Amino acid sequence: MGERMDKPKVTFLMLAYNKENEVERAIKSVLGQTEQNVALFIRDNGSTDRTRDICREYAEKDARVRLVRNEVNCRKDGGGSFNDGCVTRYWTPLPDDIVGEYVSIIDSDDYLEPDFVEKLYAVANTIKAEIAVSGSSFFDEKGVVFNKRLPPPVCTRRLSRDSEVFRSNLPAMYNTFRTWWGKLFRTDFFMKYYDEAWSTISGSEYWWGAFDTLIMLRYLVHCESIVSVEQPLYNFFLLRSSTYANRPVGWVRSLEAEALYHASNRLLDHFHAHTRQNDLFLLSLNWGYLFEALMAVQGYVKRPGVTPCRLLAGIAAVLNCPVLKYYIRGNETTIWKVVQQQVETACRARPNDMMVFTSYLARLLYLKKLLDSDPASVLAPPLLISCLFDAENANHLGLGFVDLVKHRTRGWDGLMEAETPSMIQQRRLYNHSLWMQPRISISSLDDTQEVKALEPQLTACMDSEDYEQACSLLEELSYKSPFNRTAMFCRIQLAVLTEDAELACVLACTAKVLWPLDPQMQRLCWGVLDMYAQDLQAE
Repeated sequence: MGERMDKPKVTFLMLAYNKENEVERAIKSVLGQTEQNVALFIRDNGSTDRTRDICREYAEKDARVRLVRNEVNCRKDGGGSFNDGCVTRYWTPLPDDIVGEYVSIIDSDDYLEPDFVEKLYAVANTIKAEIAVSGSSFFDEKGVVFNKRLPPPVCTRRLSRDSEVFRSNLPAMYNTFRTWWGKLFRTDFFMKYYDEAWSTISGSEYWWGAFDTLIMLRYLVHCESIVSVEQPLYNFFLLRSSTYANRPVGWVRSLEAEALYHASNRLLDHFHAHTRQNDLFLLSLNWGYLFEALMAVQGYVKRPGVTPCRLLAGIAAVLNCPVLKYYIRGNETTIWKVVQQQVETACRARPNDMMVFTSYLARLLYLKKLLDSDPASVLAPPLLISCLFDAENANHLGLGFVDLVKHRTRGWDGLMEAETPSMIQQRRLYNHSLWMQPRISISSLDDTQEVKALEPQLTACMDSEDYEQACSLLEELSYKSPFNRTAMFCRIQLAVLTEDAELACVLACTAKVLWPLDPQMQRLCWGVLDMYAQDLQAE
């Protein structure tokens, strides 16, 4: 039986939930340290298997182990079992008799090398470091090492004066501090900033993918003394049942991406470590999260009740991540390739669903295919503008098509200062913060007498049902004035008459955005969409 010593050198903190096959290994790795003056605080998180019994057995026979229990798993009751529903109560208050000089967090399905404490405590104690960090080995379910992560060599008492630690080693430092395990925290430091580090992080499952990284970034901002051991002393197991393997994906990853980006920038601000390379590194991390969220769309396609419109709305939500605006312009080609694949997947899930074109993403895909087949299409300019200034398109995905459309289509000025009344109304209605970047407007050719003379001729042909002549006038008018309101109105009517459902819905959704305060145009557009929506319900 392990005997209670004076003040432990290290107190380990473990949260355990249904890990009956792994938790004993984790406990033994703590109690079997070459440095025996340790303590272990276990919080059983409402386990329904033998995890609690295993932990209780060790608590009863070893005085260094203390066990408490949540009657209900915190992730299933919204955190209510963590004292007052606050996730900041993960480890507090700790019993006074087991509080050591340092604290260390260990996951219940991982284990430590026998000399974890001996080596980390020795280097930490030399400078009374607030944080000491070791390397880690990563194992798959078969026990095969698939990765090792070692920290850069660091030993400093005044991190705030040693900005090169982050200026020159940000990728390595960031990867080292993505997790809370594999580290020693000096207890007074850990508790002093505990509430700040752990507060405002929801107990919701949606934050578990970035939970520990956010906490570590908050601690690092206050850290002055830090030391590393460049050896893998912590063993991480990637199990199918682990929290990491089951972290949520989808649009919520963009929320995590934004939170991590701002926390990381705060760190660089604090340590005066902004460099072009470091800023690009943080942006690449952000895109990595967004990419993961976008790729998750394929997994939702076959779920019951998930429509293409819902999938497209999820993709749009990811693309509205505020951080994306910092780098989308220089990387739009790469980003669009990923987005195009996901939009195609969503649209294929229900090929006859014309309501997909209410999403600017489906219209962008339509535009891309249109330009591939007809580079000089007169439909390209209005279609592109409707996508760029759609209320759902906060980061203006599609600006990369501007030059393509401008150079291939007559009657298009991509960099004019003048704004048409409909575009001014558009700005007032949707209040885009990035309005006209670059400034986009219709050509002055719209105001020519030739254009004005063609409009009543087109209307007369439609009224007399001379559709052949109407089509001819449409092409001429649209060629001279791609954003002509009369031409768009008649083109929508003709698409309905010819039963071209796809074109009718594309144009209706386009016109709905371009003429938001035109009652006649809005009635036509909504009527078209309502008609095809009813047809879809009838199938």
